[in-house]
Amino acid sequence: MSPFEIADDLGRGAYCGPTAIARLTGVPISRIEEMIRHGRRGGYRDANGKRIPIRGTHHWETLRVLDQLGCKVRPLKPGRCTLQAFAADTEHLGVPCLVLVTGHITTTFNGMQYEKIVVLAADSRRARARVSNAWKVQAPATPRYTVAAPAEPASEPVAP
Repeated sequence: MSPFEIADDLGRGAYCGPTAIARLTGVPISRIEEMIRHGRRGGYRDANGKRIPIRGTHHWETLRVLDQLGCKVRPLKPGRCTLQAFAADTEHLGVPCLVLVTGHITTTFNGMQYEKIVVLAADSRRARARVSNAWKVQAPATPRYTVAAPAEPASEPVAP
């Protein structure tokens, strides 16, 4: 199973945590950001009431959202290696990996690094970044949410 295309329905760029989850699951970024906001138990709105983009995402928040979306996540022991070496070592796995490097979360699969664009991990600008944690991720074949599905549940009609 290869990573999905990113369903960016926000009209602005997303940061690394929501982008990695979108690559792994195929769920729209707006839905992922809403799930992260709900987990943080905060409104995360500015003074005008506009939602603030999700920026710094902890790895445990990312893993919690993946679990909520029905993904099977297994930890890997990367050792002390760079992103380039990790991508080369795990290209035989056949499943995408969520990788935590210094200050960044990304996705690798078959020696490639998947972010907003797909690049060879050796040519990535983070190729020499140290891998601190990594997980194998098996996502459902079809995304749980799509762009066509409403983000909010329909409200019940008011009784007369």
